Amino acid sequence: MSNQQKILIVGYGDIGRRVAKHYTEQGIGIVAACRQSPCDEIGIEHLAVDLDTNFETLAEWLKANPKADVYWFAPPQKNGTQDLRIRAACQHLANSSIRRLVYISTTAVYGDCHGRWIDEKEPLKPETDRGRRRQNAEQCLQEAGIKNKFELAVLRVPGIYGPGRWPLARLKKGLPVLREDESPYTNRIHQDDLASIAIAAMNNAPIKSGQWQAYNVSDGQPSTMTDYFNQIADAFNLPRPPQVSRAEAEQQLTSAMLSFMNESKRLINSRLFAEFKIELIYSSLSEGLANSCGSTELE
Repeated sequence: MSNQQKILIVGYGDIGRRVAKHYTEQGIGIVAACRQSPCDEIGIEHLAVDLDTNFETLAEWLKANPKADVYWFAPPQKNGTQDLRIRAACQHLANSSIRRLVYISTTAVYGDCHGRWIDEKEPLKPETDRGRRRQNAEQCLQEAGIKNKFELAVLRVPGIYGPGRWPLARLKKGLPVLREDESPYTNRIHQDDLASIAIAAMNNAPIKSGQWQAYNVSDGQPSTMTDYFNQIADAFNLPRPPQVSRAEAEQQLTSAMLSFMNESKRLINSRLFAEFKIELIYSSLSEGLANSCGSTELE
């Protein structure tokens, strides 16, 4: 890759900034497609784009930069069963010739698997609109990739954790969690590892023109959601949350929280390691927490 080549990141949030840092440290310029300018960060060119109203600027950039590498980190809109942003973007890809697109999806596309170990062959059966929007985005990108002959890597991501993402406010409020014996299995990945995996997907995934591949992204150490909250509470010297039955939870928790509690699965991530040739920085939640202990996040 030439140091003069620029990488397009659509949706310049936490993971986008971590990916950008990797490239700018190598002298490779980044174009950040987002509404607001990323504060004049060195090596970052801002492409002002509103994904809900205007795609012309993004379409013009893609047309002017053939064989570009694109990271799509922008989430769907918050309602509905289709990703209207991806659908609109795919209409403009016919006039571009990108090389590869890395898309962050979600494991919610699998729905509830009743705690089973699953790999990427598991049928997609999302049970929430959140999952249905991501499945729709995957389908749109797959069709666009085949039609326009670009390579597509889909990263199906579970809970992302790390500094700035700990549920400390929830723990301080003493909000309940499900009893351990009723709690679903959850999977997770540290934010630094997710950024590294996204870069590896761009550079190493063995995908050919017009083809796509999906990858389960996790540290391979699933545990119950209750265990997740307990480990964080212990690490930050906070009281463990009270435990309630599922019947009690349905009366006390938000519908959003209940939607996560209604899906249980354990991810097999062997394809990720076999094809990307990577090692995780944090191979478990306990390692990630150990790195955060002593931080000022509680202040």
